Formats: sequence, structure tokens, C-alpha cells
Amino acid sequence: QTAAKLLQQQADKIEIPEADAKKFYDDNPNFFTKLAASHILAAFTDEPGKTAPTKEQEEAALKKINDVQKKLKDGGKFEDLAKEHSDCPSKEKGGDLGEFTPGQMVPEFEKALLDLKAGDVSEPVKTQFGYHLIKAGVKKVVPFEEVKEIIVQHLKKGKESDAVKAFVEGLKKSYKVEMLVKPVAPIQPVQE
Repeated sequence: QTAAKLLQQQADKIEIPEADAKKFYDDNPNFFTKLAASHILAAFTDEPGKTAPTKEQEEAALKKINDVQKKLKDGGKFEDLAKEHSDCPSKEKGGDLGEFTPGQMVPEFEKALLDLKAGDVSEPVKTQFGYHLIKAGVKKVVPFEEVKEIIVQHLKKGKESDAVKAFVEGLKKSYKVEMLVKPVAPIQPVQE
């Protein structure tokens, strides 16, 4: 218990300046950004992304997505067209993919999404899965004040670990440390 108290005393001494927390926030925007999107997928194959499509499958998917895009431009509602035509399970929710953080979607999808304003729909976007029409949701950035304490605790945990290691190493140098328990000898295989 005394050792645990000593270690806790080392940890309790650590202070994280707000400037450090703000720097972490500014250096890691992806941690604090939420993207949102809906999409309609014209898949290349029955197992999107798992098998390479043939030229015919690519052409069929492009034709399908162009037909859906025309219906959209003619006044069709995105959610209804997704329910009727999308090859993604998200079609049950009108194509809604919910919120996600940057880096969770394939690069071509994310790049197209980031070029859109909320409510805008992309031109057909090709990924390994097929062709997508992407409708941008609202991009949210969590304000620093809302996550400041979480960041401070995260940074403190890292510094606590370093402080405890340094404290233990200091003790080893200051005092003669002996192992009181002998290492267990490896078990030898029984010879037949």
C-alpha cells in the first residue's frame, strides 16, 4: 500500500497546462470532427469491394447510377430513390450512413464528400464498391471547451506513466534493489 501511495503522489503532482490541451486539439482535428452523409450505391458485384468487377459490370453500374441521377434531377427525393435503387444496406434508412470521423470512409468517397456543402449531392463517384451519389450531411466540429477535460485527462495519463517510470528508475538507482523471488526455471520436456 505504501508503494501505491508513493506512486499516486507522483501522479497527483502532474499538471497539464490548458495550452498543451489546446495544442493537442489543434494538432488532431480528425478526433474532434464528425462527418455525415447519405448515399445511393450502384454496386459492381453482389459482394461489393470483395471481387474485382468485369468491364460489363462497371458499365452496368455506371448506367444504373446515371439513371438514378436523372430521376433525382427530375425531382425525385433522394431518400426514396435510395430505398428503391441503392445496393447498400443503408437503403433501409434512405441511404443515411449516420455520423463518422474522417478516415473511416474510402478516400474517393471522403474527398467527394468534403467538396460538398450540406444538402448537396455529388456527381457519380467511383470507389472499389461501385458508383455512389453522395448527399452531404452537416459537418460538426466539437468545440474545444466541450472536450478540454477529456484531453487533459488523456495527456495526464500519458505523463503519469512517464513520471511513475522515472520515479521507479530513480528508486532503483538510489537504493540497492534485489529480486526476492527467484525466477522460475523453464520446464524441461520429459525425455522418453
